[in-house]
Amino acid sequence: MAFFEFVIRLPFTEYSNKKNLLTQIYAEGSLLDAVRKTELYEEDFYLIISQLYDELIQDIIDVHIQDILPENYAEHLLPLDGGLKIEINEQIIEPQCCSDINDYHNWQKILYESFDSSKDWQPLCIGHPHIFYRFNGNNIELSDYTDRYEVEFADDVKIKICLDKVEFLQALEKALAELQMFKQRVYQVIDNGDYQNKENLKKCLID
Repeated sequence: MAFFEFVIRLPFTEYSNKKNLLTQIYAEGSLLDAVRKTELYEEDFYLIISQLYDELIQDIIDVHIQDILPENYAEHLLPLDGGLKIEINEQIIEPQCCSDINDYHNWQKILYESFDSSKDWQPLCIGHPHIFYRFNGNNIELSDYTDRYEVEFADDVKIKICLDKVEFLQALEKALAELQMFKQRVYQVIDNGDYQNKENLKKCLID
């Protein structure tokens, strides 16, 4: 079964001064079966965005902006950490170092590709290392992680995931629709919450 879900990463490794709140978020997320472990960092965890309720979204926002003054959002506030997690037949592609939730734009472009697209590998940024993707017959293939960005070296990469094109695109479209719903919920939580500089805050967290 194919698993396509956008996730938010909660980094214990980076937020050691916020462990109490992160532990609370982890406990609440576990009750929702929304927690997934990461391959990248042993202590960190993902939260599946489609399963989060508004109070938990608010907690995620609060821990993310805790050390940044509202007047500094535009200059210093990074987007929410995360991205698309795919799991097929025990093979996993997940957000990598320095990824963020706005990487959904990179996945979105696959939806606009023609079924007659070239078989050439194309780079797809999910943090670093990144991956390549290509249309190959009736399938879409994703490479293993690589530090090579040059397309001419893509033929040396290993295929990690291969899935029927229609199934892949349907699953990706569903995940992207859930991402847009999450974006609107983040904006609503900010609009209804006790936040300052709200428009900049929304744009910084997810665009």
